[in-house]
Amino acid sequence: MKRKLFRAVILITSTFANAQNAGIGTATPNAPLHFSLYLGKKVTHYPGTTGNAGMAVQGNLLQIYSDNPNADIDHNYDQAGVFMERFRVQANGALAVIGHTGAPGHESGFHHSVKKPSSHSFD
Repeated sequence: MKRKLFRAVILITSTFANAQNAGIGTATPNAPLHFSLYLGKKVTHYPGTTGNAGMAVQGNLLQIYSDNPNADIDHNYDQAGVFMERFRVQANGALAVIGHTGAPGHESGFHHSVKKPSSHSFD
């Protein structure tokens, strides 16, 4: 009886251990959440009345989009429930880095104070 129970536990454990990945549009997910190979919208975070806020994938492009042409998109991190903003792309195209905002089309001066890696060109 103990041997049968042990075998059942091993079988169930190994079955669920291998079934940790979930696939949407794919039968063979290779990550905890795997989407199909098709380009386009992948995630809708907020379905709005005039559009959606979410993420999409195009050829060599990851898109993060809002549902409103006046909305900003920012990049931040969560520290104990408090969002700490690092940079923001404003609706007018200006880039705000740690609270300092440039004008749309304005070239930042960061390239003067940051050493360029020899293998990349920023010009």
